[in-house]
Amino acid sequence: VNARPHYIDTGLKKAASSGATQVVVLGAGFDSRAYRFHASHPQLRFYEVDLPAMIEAKKSRITEALGGLPSYVRYAPIDFNTQKLADVLLPLGYDPKQRTFFILEGVVMYVVEPGNAATFDFIRANSAPGSVVVYDYVLKDVIQGKAKRYYGAAYLVYTVERLGEPFIFGWTPAEAAAWAKKRGFQVVEDVDHAKLGRRHLTGTNGKLDGRLMDWQRIIEARVP
Repeated sequence: VNARPHYIDTGLKKAASSGATQVVVLGAGFDSRAYRFHASHPQLRFYEVDLPAMIEAKKSRITEALGGLPSYVRYAPIDFNTQKLADVLLPLGYDPKQRTFFILEGVVMYVVEPGNAATFDFIRANSAPGSVVVYDYVLKDVIQGKAKRYYGAAYLVYTVERLGEPFIFGWTPAEAAAWAKKRGFQVVEDVDHAKLGRRHLTGTNGKLDGRLMDWQRIIEARVP
């Protein structure tokens, strides 16, 4: 799991150095990037989007940790049943004309296809050319009941189902590429577990620091 945040952190730094001024974290939870990267990238304004109860819990913990809510973060509670992203982001000062880095970490696999489509359509229509979205996904085999073929998949499928948030959406790599293209994005790369391991979890001795799950992949896509 450590490879995923390493990959996204690297993408954020690359986007910031290429002119991004906004970061939107969708399904933010307790994501810490706004607070970890402010000192090195003070030009970035962060927008954290999640359910109202999660946003309130996050604000409480941040106030505890930092003594107050920082000015460079905007917290966007959303009721996905009644609101759209534009409803919550635009009133907080989100600027569709600026280059933006979007993060969906551990989100796509819990959302039905129309919901994912609405999110990506918003990103495509409301961000400047050169904006980037990074998102992970699970292989369609796992969604279709073939989890036993893959390392750790059966256990995690069982675990998230017990928690009431089952995996419900996935792609094959070919489907993922076609889906992103259909929504108007250019896929920069679709990274598998082997490449993630080489980049982010290989020690100076050349050995992997743990085994990666071979049924989870990460995509970086760009707004043309």
